[in-house]
Amino acid sequence: MTGSIEDANDNIDGVLDVLDSAETPGFELLVAGNASMGKDFQEAAEKDLQTGEAFGIPIALIILVLVFGAIAASIIPIVLALLAIALAVGATALLGQWFEFSFFVTNMITMIGLAVGIDYSLFIVSRYREERQAG
Repeated sequence: MTGSIEDANDNIDGVLDVLDSAETPGFELLVAGNASMGKDFQEAAEKDLQTGEAFGIPIALIILVLVFGAIAASIIPIVLALLAIALAVGATALLGQWFEFSFFVTNMITMIGLAVGIDYSLFIVSRYREERQAG
């Protein structure tokens, strides 16, 4: 593909559509290059993000309910973590106007946001319970 790498990334969907429509029995069409590889990586990252959120948040909620002993108290850390994730993604999008970021940055923000939000709330509660027991 001629042009810059951004041109290739912008036009790879059209190229893949043409290849899919041209596929016939007995022949296998393969495409290689930075643009098609980048598209594959992006699709894999989006799939991993959806899988992580689908399993991670319910499991975290179950653990928090067991630790806190109340559903309302266990939802608050997750809501705060999701709010922090939304703000971080927004800030990254704003910075992305001037700097180039990998599409994996969303996965990293989600992982770190959930981990820090939930772990810090567990830390605060455990410290509070220790102090209550100490008098």
